[in-house]
Amino acid sequence: MKKIIKKENVLMILKDALLLLIKEPKLFIPKLLVSFLYSIVILVIPPLTISSFSTPSLELLKYVLFFMLFTILVAILDICINALYPFLVAEYFRLKKISFINAFHKLKERFVVAFFSPFLVEFFSMLIVIILAFSASAILFFLGKFAFFLSLLISLLVIFVISIIFYFIYPVASLEKFNLFSAIKNSIDCSKKNIKLVSKLALFSVFLSLLTFLLSFTLELSHGTLEKTIFFLIFVILRFFIAIISTYIYVLSPVSYVKYIK
Repeated sequence: MKKIIKKENVLMILKDALLLLIKEPKLFIPKLLVSFLYSIVILVIPPLTISSFSTPSLELLKYVLFFMLFTILVAILDICINALYPFLVAEYFRLKKISFINAFHKLKERFVVAFFSPFLVEFFSMLIVIILAFSASAILFFLGKFAFFLSLLISLLVIFVISIIFYFIYPVASLEKFNLFSAIKNSIDCSKKNIKLVSKLALFSVFLSLLTFLLSFTLELSHGTLEKTIFFLIFVILRFFIAIISTYIYVLSPVSYVKYIK
């Protein structure tokens, strides 16, 4: 397996990923489905949680627990879909067409590694992000705004570094015949050997992720000032936009890996 990209052309890789999505728009469908399911969680869980604190009851608690379980299942589905994209991208570059059925069968064969390697990475990454978020909140409370923004910048830097280190976790875990921890190790090695290119692609992906987060945060702040119909319309458009960006992010990594490394 070739592990060093000879021509570090970021624009070419970005273009290849975009052209793939234009030629195969059905690649958007899985992420649109996940976005729809997450939308249910976003709309239902906050009011349910508030109600459970203000007027607690066993019935409300059951609904909260149900939707918490629902959220976990959606997160599991999301990782499975992310693991599916490398198979779809590889099939496209090999046959110039894609089949969700073929990709699903290949995912089943590699499920333990293709699912659990990214799961471990995302789980520990989430723990780090949660710790950083709590730390930033504590710093804001005790040390003031300057220290808070400094900690926020450090947190973003840590997220960026994590994105670089594990940039190829999905394509390596899905496409290569490694065991669970070897897949993680080899994805790190692959990122290290292509550090310049990966840092640019990871920066682009983090930027898109932050953009979707800021849009969601802005919408949440304006929730109280907008009519319900307008809020719901903007919410639907935003969730659609997030699904499109998310698809592009998760296609970008396997495109760079399959076409320029593997």
